Amino acid sequence: MDLKDNNQFKKVSSEDKFKIFNDLLNYPEEIICKTISSFFQILPAQILNQTKFYFKFVGPEIDILSGEEVVCQFIFKKKDLYLFKSTFIKDRFSVYLSLDPDLFQIQRRDNFRMVFPESINSKVSIKNKMGNVCIGKVYDLSKTGIRVCFKDPIEGIQNDDILDLDIKIIGNDNVKAQAVLRHYNDETELVAGKKITKYYYGFQFHQLSSQNESALSAINMDLYRNFLSKIGS
Repeated sequence: MDLKDNNQFKKVSSEDKFKIFNDLLNYPEEIICKTISSFFQILPAQILNQTKFYFKFVGPEIDILSGEEVVCQFIFKKKDLYLFKSTFIKDRFSVYLSLDPDLFQIQRRDNFRMVFPESINSKVSIKNKMGNVCIGKVYDLSKTGIRVCFKDPIEGIQNDDILDLDIKIIGNDNVKAQAVLRHYNDETELVAGKKITKYYYGFQFHQLSSQNESALSAINMDLYRNFLSKIGS
């Protein structure tokens, strides 16, 4: 799947974009930020000229370089998820985010689950009850669950089983977690003129640590960066 054609993303009009950001001052929401090397949260503080977004850190301050690119996401009024890519700019006294780039709303389904493009290198190892390790690829991912695609069905597991998962995605830290099998389906696809069956298993994470939640959020934020880079935002 090409992120450029992903219908999970809806561009917000300029008028609505500025209304949403101004409303954030009245109804502050934490904004999750991901640079290439850092992952942190901020809160809105002030907006000037509809282009300069001043903020304060949630927790320890991060050393930010002027011109550093960042991907940001926030859930507005506990309902809609929004995403934008921006640049940190330093003035004489503080740092702000540019609001010139486009704002996107992520269509709410599957708890904002992010569908992985085929170009992203991923590997998910799952151990069944017999101790056999099965290897698949991430199909979609959120902080609450994951769907994994396998070339062959997994023997010896059934709904509600708690399994050990090892999630490896290029450029990110490994995530080792437990998950509960919630659903399974198979689909036949035509690849190079041949019919190929793929097997999809949906898991809900079980007692996920806050560290792993942050790691999964960081993975999705990098995918958002990929999407925004493709559309030139």
